[in-house]
Amino acid sequence: MRAMRQTQAQSIMLLPSAGFCFSHRTFGTTPNIRPPSAFHRSAIRRWSSRSPSRTSPYMLPEMAAAAIRTSKLTKDYGVGRGLFDLDLQVAGQEVFGYLGPNGSGKTTTIRLLMGMIHPTSGSAHVFGLDCMRDSVEVKRKVGYLPGDVPQFGSLTGDEVVAYLGGMRGGVERRRVQRIAERFDLDLSRRFREYSSGNKQKLAIVLAFMHRPDLLILDEPTSG
Repeated sequence: MRAMRQTQAQSIMLLPSAGFCFSHRTFGTTPNIRPPSAFHRSAIRRWSSRSPSRTSPYMLPEMAAAAIRTSKLTKDYGVGRGLFDLDLQVAGQEVFGYLGPNGSGKTTTIRLLMGMIHPTSGSAHVFGLDCMRDSVEVKRKVGYLPGDVPQFGSLTGDEVVAYLGGMRGGVERRRVQRIAERFDLDLSRRFREYSSGNKQKLAIVLAFMHRPDLLILDEPTSG
């Protein structure tokens, strides 16, 4: 958590591996969700904020204050599988725990927010940006930790950071080094030599390195 305090991210969305709710407030529970049922609960804490810096022709003023907002968001895979009619709102300065059993649509939700897949119907916005039409700008604002860490073979941690940081732009080497030191991660070692835990640490560094406005972390403690 000490490393997280230095990110200055406006909001964080967490997908823990646990399947049971433990928090005290509910956002956007969906009465029409189909089996298997899901629980959408939030664990909320105050967090330091930065205002969104860019606008889009698709941004609605009333949405700009919300870090995440979905309306009737649906991805239908057929035979009752998928995500159905999700109404979800995550305000700025919140840590939001998104919990549910396997197959309940948690990862599908994240892929929709990141513009990786198209919804069947409904809408999703991040800081007022449409997650499909503004997907490039959404990715600039989000630090994303996937549930499955990509494989980088013989590249060293430094080379992975340089490659992905170069494509993204605006990544400070000193910041990367500070985060790596917090996690006791040796960036000079080759990725294939990392333990599963260190591979996860590298993925966290990649999510944090560009000072994102929103962190979306899929099972960050895995490994």
